[in-house]
Amino acid sequence: MQMNEVIVSVILPVYNAENYVTETIESVLNQSYKNFEFIIVDHACTDSSSNIIAKFLDRDKRIKVIKLDINKGGPAYPRNVAMKVAQGEYLAFIDSDDLWVPEKLELQMNFMAQQGLNFTSSNIYVIDEKSKNRMFLSMLYRIKLSYRSYFKSQCAFVMNNFIMLPSVMIKRDLINSFNEDEDYIAAEDYALWLSLLGRDDVSYGLIRKPLIRYRFGKNSLSGIGGNKQQVRALRCTVDYMLLENRLDLYNCIRLTLAKKYIASVIISFLNKIFK
Repeated sequence: MQMNEVIVSVILPVYNAENYVTETIESVLNQSYKNFEFIIVDHACTDSSSNIIAKFLDRDKRIKVIKLDINKGGPAYPRNVAMKVAQGEYLAFIDSDDLWVPEKLELQMNFMAQQGLNFTSSNIYVIDEKSKNRMFLSMLYRIKLSYRSYFKSQCAFVMNNFIMLPSVMIKRDLINSFNEDEDYIAAEDYALWLSLLGRDDVSYGLIRKPLIRYRFGKNSLSGIGGNKQQVRALRCTVDYMLLENRLDLYNCIRLTLAKKYIASVIISFLNKIFK
């Protein structure tokens, strides 16, 4: 099969994203790699998002819209609904306020083929509400990813979550669903990546080039990976460690807590400076 014949299923859950969803959809439709289906799940929107999505449906035949009558709370459910109908050999995910660079799919497909990988993610640019680059935060994420290679992948992931969902591309046969437990909301993707990195049949690779523009609109640096999200990620790790009898991850958890304490002190200091 030639690379340009491989189908990618792009999955976008949308809930009340009228301010951003147009730009997000256009960033997918403008990809240099064209052979994909685009599954948009309307998660019972109550704003004008549904009307915006409908206009794109008339414009591009690659778009498939699934409209849900009830909102189930988090994005895991609509993603799982989309995966059940996805036809692609690969899955790619995007959130309704994030953007892809035009070569995202093409570069990622080529990287996976060249390296023999079935799971990849990339670095990111950070943008604000007006889609302008936030250079300082983008630099922090580059630093965050720079030392990941000093550890084995799973331990590195526990210590430093380096997989951003909108940058992920993965073989369809590796995953069935995201965890829909309410206690995992905002960490449902973390739980999935953690389990995948512990499997022998998963070959993961990190693309250092930023392929997505990740929207971060809050003023405080502490908003990155907020406290609730960090606690849920820690819970996911402990649950996984106990369920899979992976006591070797204990030291990773211990070091992570120490790192996060030091980071909180630094962030508190930076917040005072950049107020």
